[in-house]
Amino acid sequence: MIGIVKPFSVDTDGTLTINHDAVRGMEPFATILKRKRTSRGDADGRKKIINTMELKYIYFMADWDTYHSGLSTYERPIKAKRDCKLPAEWSVNTEVKEGIRIYKEVIDYYIPSARILIALQKGLAMSATAIESYIVQMELVIKNNNSRLQEGLTAETAVQIMETNKIIQMNIKEILDIGTKLPKTLDGVTSLQDKVRKEAGTAKKLQGDKIKRNREDPK
Repeated sequence: MIGIVKPFSVDTDGTLTINHDAVRGMEPFATILKRKRTSRGDADGRKKIINTMELKYIYFMADWDTYHSGLSTYERPIKAKRDCKLPAEWSVNTEVKEGIRIYKEVIDYYIPSARILIALQKGLAMSATAIESYIVQMELVIKNNNSRLQEGLTAETAVQIMETNKIIQMNIKEILDIGTKLPKTLDGVTSLQDKVRKEAGTAKKLQGDKIKRNREDPK
């Protein structure tokens, strides 16, 4: 569900919901919506297929309430483009780039804790990647050690196995260290998510009251 604070959002079923009160007159979103972009199945651009995809891309690249926010800087644009079903030849244009910047500014202004939450989510993703990397390295070391043993244990082989076992021990230590810290981090993320949702609710109410007053007294 979209909150008034957000210019638009994408529901879990992939539906784009536009907050017309927020988007009306807000650049570059208004331009992205109005311009004609032809695409397969939309020869004259009237269906606004590409326009909708671009707004979804902005949301996936800028909002905190999507799994994309926990992705690395490298992965996020790739998966955002894939999930929006944008054409392979499509690339980020000036309006979309500016839209991402503006959307982030709106979120940062109304929900200041969101930026910290996004950073923590990225940190968790990086921790998972690090653990996976340590495991791959250990598997390779064990495989190489087994190959050496099959060739016959020599003094040189024994030294090599001892040295590589040190790598395994160090990796295990790193994994355990990460595992020890993760529960606190996860608790912190959960608490911060609650805080962000409360800030979003407060911002929604305040902005809704402001829009209501403007309608009642448009001066």
